[in-house]
Amino acid sequence: MGTRIRSLPRVAFWLASLTFVAAEAGVTLAAAQTVELRILGSPEPVLAWNKCDEQDIADAGLRAFRDASGRVVGVASATTTRLLQGPKITELSKTCSSAMRSTFSADPAAHGDQTWVASTWTDDGIDVLGIGHDEYHAELHPGRCNGTTPRQCRYGTLVFLRSRNGGHTFERMGTRPLAAPPVRQSPDLGKDTGFFQPSNIFAFEGAKYVFVRTSGGGPQPPATCLLRSESPLDPESWRIYVKSGFVRQGFDPYQDDPANYQPCTQVAPLNGMVWSVVTHQPSGKLLALLTVVEPGTHRIRLAISVGSDPLTWSKPNMVRADFFGPEPSCNKDYAYWYPSLVDPFSSARNFDVVGDSPRLFFSRLGISNCRMSMRRDLVSAPAHLKVE
Repeated sequence: MGTRIRSLPRVAFWLASLTFVAAEAGVTLAAAQTVELRILGSPEPVLAWNKCDEQDIADAGLRAFRDASGRVVGVASATTTRLLQGPKITELSKTCSSAMRSTFSADPAAHGDQTWVASTWTDDGIDVLGIGHDEYHAELHPGRCNGTTPRQCRYGTLVFLRSRNGGHTFERMGTRPLAAPPVRQSPDLGKDTGFFQPSNIFAFEGAKYVFVRTSGGGPQPPATCLLRSESPLDPESWRIYVKSGFVRQGFDPYQDDPANYQPCTQVAPLNGMVWSVVTHQPSGKLLALLTVVEPGTHRIRLAISVGSDPLTWSKPNMVRADFFGPEPSCNKDYAYWYPSLVDPFSSARNFDVVGDSPRLFFSRLGISNCRMSMRRDLVSAPAHLKVE
């Protein structure tokens, strides 16, 4: 299909999803260790982002893996997925051929309007799981929303995608979503509803995990939720964390009874948007990079937490990054968003393991006339980790 022009900027509607959430009773609150992440320099371009069309922007956090030949394959695209490839993650180039295009379906039950390849995982560099972040933009479909802005009209689900050729093409896998709210899209929702922005997929003790943020809907409150699978390419294998433990996921409000829905439980104290989770090789601990809203200043801050397992985390420590944030400013040329923590020298095929000297990758968002523009590219900065 042809390119659909989206309302911009997409980063603006994350603000409604970043409020602090009260910890659920019965959830382990904190790990014993602490972590510090220091940024050692200013963000620098990763590659020359020569646009293939007007909508070709760095509009997601960087995800990367090594294919069967050892070549690095990265994704940080918009609703048309274009691959970044190169011998190293710091030496990538972009191709204008499409690995996947959004279908822009007007039917919310299809879970297939505007779709980003938001997370990837592969064991062999050939067969690749993709988690698709699907946004139904009801404001662009006549009669589907009483409002006029994405924040009033957006409905989010996560869908399964699969590549059988090392990421060069992705296709939809199955019809059921990985995560969906217990309410159907309707014109009068009036706010962001559903599941949005999964983290990278990460490994822990033989299973694969991914965090996802929900803005809520029906009996599902806003929360940072956790999903797991021991066979990630099998949609039937995924489970979501609720108060009683991990239970079968795959709820579809267009096929299932909402009375049977079990709300996912907030994983405390990760009260914000979790962007990437990695294993710190020197300590063996998990590290979560997230964004939170400071209660006093209401400023969006970059933070990091250390975990002894996917459910047990320390209180996040703020990361000093004065340049970081999605808000446009009249006295700045750029804003920075979509952070990810990646070690270019990681031996892990999916880059979910880091040493003490990883890099922080961001999407750099151009500002024009005090507003976000369609000038966006991928940048990174050196960093240092200290885990105690």
